[in-house]
Amino acid sequence: MAISDEYREKMKEHYTRIVYQMSQNKLFIAVGLELISIDVIFDDNDSFKLKDITFAYYNPITNSIHINIEDPFFTKATSENDRIGKLFFIVYHEACHKLLMHTERCNNRDQNLWNIAADYEVHNMLYLNAELVEQNGNAVMHNYVNTAKNIITNNHNKKKIDHKN
Repeated sequence: MAISDEYREKMKEHYTRIVYQMSQNKLFIAVGLELISIDVIFDDNDSFKLKDITFAYYNPITNSIHINIEDPFFTKATSENDRIGKLFFIVYHEACHKLLMHTERCNNRDQNLWNIAADYEVHNMLYLNAELVEQNGNAVMHNYVNTAKNIITNNHNKKKIDHKN
């Protein structure tokens, strides 16, 4: 499936909306600000370099997040809100890896084990913020976070998101 220009533009629009919502919410402002300083590249299957390994990654050399928006993770979303929630999860996940300097702190450790531990840290942060978002009453962030929580806890998705950074 070749992605259309309209689909790509819609994903960029969703991304802009996500970053705006993060910058308006005190729980996510650090991640939102981090995303402002990162290039986000919306790849398709042909241009995505790690297609057989993952569908999103942070590249510390170019300070960019690459997202394969042609991956079934996005294209098979059940609704546009589901797709936005999935995009929120991915940009949150990758931005937190950068924010927490996971790549730089790996040093000579086992990269696979380090990545699993880093993913647990990022996902735990999301869970802790989710409880506060529910109390805060921000409906948009609440929807984003609930979708992300469902992604993390769904065993089918778990295998897909445990990836190398």
